[in-house]
Amino acid sequence: MSAKYPGRTALTTAELELQFMWQQAELEFSRLTRKNLRADQGKRLEDVLRELEEKYQPQPGSARESSTSNKNKIRDTISKVLNCIQLLGGLVADGASVVFGPATLCFNAISFLIDVPNKIADVYEGIGNLFEEVSHFLALFKIYENFSELDPDLRDGTHKLMMSVVRICGLSIKIIEGGVLHHIKIGAKVAFLKDDSGVRAELVEFKALIDKQSHVTEAVTLQHVLSNEDKLAEALRRQYESAEKIGNIEVGVKTLVADLSDRKLQRITSERVDTMAKMLGMTEEPAQEARRAIQRMKDNRLKGSAQWLMEMQEYKEWKTDTDQLPLLLLCGEPKTGKSYLLAAIDEDLRDQDPTVAIAYYKFSGHDAKSNKEKNRDDVVSALKSMALQLAGQYKTYSKEMAALKDDFKPPDPGKELFEKQWWDKLQLSKYAQMKEEAHIVLLFDGVDELSDSNTTKFFKLVKAVRDEGQAIAKARLRFLVTGKVKTFQNTRQYTTPAGTIPTSDYNEPDIMLYLEQELEGDDVLQGGHVEMMDLLKSIRKTLPTKAQGSFSAVQQKLERVREAVESDAYLDDVETILAEDTAEDVDKLAHKVIGDLNASLNAHDIEQLNELLKWTIFGYTYFSVDELRAALFLSSGRAPLQAFEKKLKNKYMRVLHLEGGTVRVDWDISKLFAGSDRGIPGREAALDIDAAKITMTISINQADTPTVQRFLWDLTERVGIGRFDFTPLKTGNDGKGVIECEEARAHYHLAAHLLKLLCDDPDERTKPLVYYALLYLPLHLDSVREALGEKKLGNLERRTIAKRLVDLLSDVEGMEKFWDTSDDIHESWLSNDAVFTIQSWLDDFKTREVLEPRERRWIRQYASRADGRGGFYRPMTIMVARHWLQDSAWRARQSFSWVDRFIALVSWLRFIAGLL
Repeated sequence: MSAKYPGRTALTTAELELQFMWQQAELEFSRLTRKNLRADQGKRLEDVLRELEEKYQPQPGSARESSTSNKNKIRDTISKVLNCIQLLGGLVADGASVVFGPATLCFNAISFLIDVPNKIADVYEGIGNLFEEVSHFLALFKIYENFSELDPDLRDGTHKLMMSVVRICGLSIKIIEGGVLHHIKIGAKVAFLKDDSGVRAELVEFKALIDKQSHVTEAVTLQHVLSNEDKLAEALRRQYESAEKIGNIEVGVKTLVADLSDRKLQRITSERVDTMAKMLGMTEEPAQEARRAIQRMKDNRLKGSAQWLMEMQEYKEWKTDTDQLPLLLLCGEPKTGKSYLLAAIDEDLRDQDPTVAIAYYKFSGHDAKSNKEKNRDDVVSALKSMALQLAGQYKTYSKEMAALKDDFKPPDPGKELFEKQWWDKLQLSKYAQMKEEAHIVLLFDGVDELSDSNTTKFFKLVKAVRDEGQAIAKARLRFLVTGKVKTFQNTRQYTTPAGTIPTSDYNEPDIMLYLEQELEGDDVLQGGHVEMMDLLKSIRKTLPTKAQGSFSAVQQKLERVREAVESDAYLDDVETILAEDTAEDVDKLAHKVIGDLNASLNAHDIEQLNELLKWTIFGYTYFSVDELRAALFLSSGRAPLQAFEKKLKNKYMRVLHLEGGTVRVDWDISKLFAGSDRGIPGREAALDIDAAKITMTISINQADTPTVQRFLWDLTERVGIGRFDFTPLKTGNDGKGVIECEEARAHYHLAAHLLKLLCDDPDERTKPLVYYALLYLPLHLDSVREALGEKKLGNLERRTIAKRLVDLLSDVEGMEKFWDTSDDIHESWLSNDAVFTIQSWLDDFKTREVLEPRERRWIRQYASRADGRGGFYRPMTIMVARHWLQDSAWRARQSFSWVDRFIALVSWLRFIAGLL
């Protein structure tokens, strides 16, 4: 049933034209959005405001504070636009539509638009940016609220403006629900304002309409205002505010454009660096880690430090020389602040030349215990990392290198001057020579950590690059290398000419700054009494010289002084400590820590700590918390209820600490126990019980026969029934034991327990150690063999290891049940070193003497030299071959690797005979 509306007078030609234009606007909106502006009842301002409040009202606890503020801002902006449309629509409503007025049509369009973010939350900010653009333009028409009616020209222009609003809403809805954003990720901050979206073009047209409207408005407004002088000041004020807002918009747009340009450049550079990293066969992590390291040093650097370096002539010449490739050497012992000097140099160079590109690399040598790829004893790895760092700073370099992606071929490792070939492939010299704006600085930190061969390769590379650079003018490439004095003395033929700065000879100002910082933050060394003031004066006078440029020497000496003060020592006692050689401080501090723990820990804790020290000091890898928990259970057969991590932090934190998910022993504690000749309180020498002998000589002088008979009878009785009672030796800690960890006994302890682990049935509580046992047990067996040869261990230890080793080799079920733990068992057990170790154990005459007849027969059968090397692996190899052929669950590659390696060790015919 059709609705009835009040009768209307005939429309004029102008009104008919406007009605036709609105009909076209409605059809265009429907085409863009597939929505009918007249499908819903006519929206009023209050209706749209209510919808806006519901859609943009943040849910409690569902958004961060910044998100809540952003939605409030968007809601306020849209409200301003709606109020302005209400004002304009009220003035032009007559004759515009039969049923719906212009404002209602705009409200319906806006209602459809603000409903979309409810479905796609990521476009809130885009909606806000759109309405903010519209609101800035419509704010100019706020003055219309003072008009009782509009001039015909103003009326026509206002209609067109409101039609433009409808089109803008339609285009935006199309973008969100389909079109451009249908194929890309929604959420770009300025998605609606992109040049290819259609909205930008309509906004340009919208602004043109407003400019045109403004010219008419100015004339009408002037006439209107002149009729009422009191409103002149208000009109001028509003116009000034509008102009100011437009000015702010211009500044904001320029800032936004600049920000977008920077982000685009950063994204492109990042993509090129990623391409370059893949081309070099590495990740970006080494380069990122180097940047983080240099930044951390900048952040932690003492304020005012390194000023002495900035004033040195060698440094000034190095950073200003442009006729060759300058080389500067910072030499000094560890802990003399060389790395922090590099951080200061980085800051200084960037302050003077913002275009400089600086790459940093820290050599840290080879960590034999680390399972991760942290071996930095590699010059090529340093060059690759530095190339990635430079690519992130120079867009031209990143562009040229990334363009080589398809044609790039790594150098052949077999050729000479491998490092120089990589240098040329990375085009570091070419870039520095060919690009006028290029200024490259390469900072190599800790070259003394390199092996001798790699050190020579590094300096040969530097010499070759510098020799090439001498023939090219204005090659802006600089090298700076840090290391020990001895390292540079041994490579002098490759580093001449070069500036050399011995840090320990000049860094006393930095030592004094560091000392003052330590004293200011020390609660113990405070007080205004005479003795403390004298002590502080003595510290300031003595320590900078005594430290000899070493910051760690200052730290260790202050720690000893602090402990003495807390122990209520006198001034002369502390001054004696200050006068002692700083080289002795590390050992004395370590002894002090062990002594304190001996006094504070109970017997159980000391026993447990001794167990942990054996694994963490003499194990061949860093152990996780789970692995050490398994080691404690393997040793005691019991699992305590207290969380192991808690005990590490509360009781053992002075010697053990967590680092990167593994437990590490402090370096000074490790050094204290690692040396076989170290004098550790409480350490006892290993006793060979089987080799122990007691001799006794009985002298009888002037004794009658009954007396001699009684004596011999009593002696025989005591020997026979064991009635010799000895008073146990008292120790300084009431018999609860002491902290000790001796190398030979530690390797025996680990080898014995790992053999037991592999021979016993699987246990979930010891499972974390199985992988370690399969990989490293042969190494511990070799250490025990050497200790037996040096008579550091006795026959008791020999018998324990030999029996368990024969059990493991003869009973193949031991290895069979753990076979799937590792893919590389053959590399650990069938290597030349491992075979030699186990063969030496089984061939040793003393080892065979302590074994049972059954075990000796097995050795004669399977460990004969006539079978070739590794014949003792035959039972295990037959087990592996059987599973390989019969059990599809066993991995073929692993089985093949074992059998192939075994056949290479033993005689082929003997192996075939064993199978038959």
